[in-house]
Amino acid sequence: MNDSAADKPKLQIAAVTRADYKSGTAFADWQSDTGFAQIGGEFADLLMSSPVREQHDDDPLVLAAMLGNQPIGYINTFNGRLQADEAPIDILWCSGLSVLSEHRSTGAGLMLLLRLRSHPLPSGAVGVSQVALPIYKQLGWHDITADRHLLIMRSAPVLSRWIKNAFLLRLASTVTNAGLWLYRSVLRTVLNIRLSGLLIEEVSALPSDLDPLVRGLDRPLKTHRSVEWVNWAMRTGPK
Repeated sequence: MNDSAADKPKLQIAAVTRADYKSGTAFADWQSDTGFAQIGGEFADLLMSSPVREQHDDDPLVLAAMLGNQPIGYINTFNGRLQADEAPIDILWCSGLSVLSEHRSTGAGLMLLLRLRSHPLPSGAVGVSQVALPIYKQLGWHDITADRHLLIMRSAPVLSRWIKNAFLLRLASTVTNAGLWLYRSVLRTVLNIRLSGLLIEEVSALPSDLDPLVRGLDRPLKTHRSVEWVNWAMRTGPK
């Protein structure tokens, strides 16, 4: 056997649990100049304090792909909840799946997600990057569409996805932009009427009486929302 091959560290998945982080020893023996060893601190404190469900010390806070003491990839986790027909479903959310570019052919990202799926709770992902998206799809993860309210000012960047001819794109965007201008004019008038007399006040946290509004629309499946959750998510600053 080649000695250099035998001495080469194997790729392994290490879990940093909430108990590890509380002990103050988490990440202590990691050796990295990539910043992966600096994922504790305020951000880890925020993940630890998710108000959605009871904390368990053996829940993972970070899953890391390790070559010896060298982290080459990691994913964060935090507690969450889905509402299915008003019945709560506890879930372990993950975010920030990242693997160093020179190690992306090792399967580290796939191993991290497979380890995550071995957790007893259902798992979900937020903020998935275009680089990581194919891995999730290969593993059969399902999309849950979240509402995103956008006010489009110019239509060409949107229409260019379907219209490749330059002349037709200019023609279509001119017509569409006229419609968008009319829509914004009507919307501005309606908002001026509806918001007349309202005052804007800066507060340090949302008041609890806004909870029914924050919980959102009545749908068969939705992510948990509450005033407590919003105040937690905004703890490190406005998003």
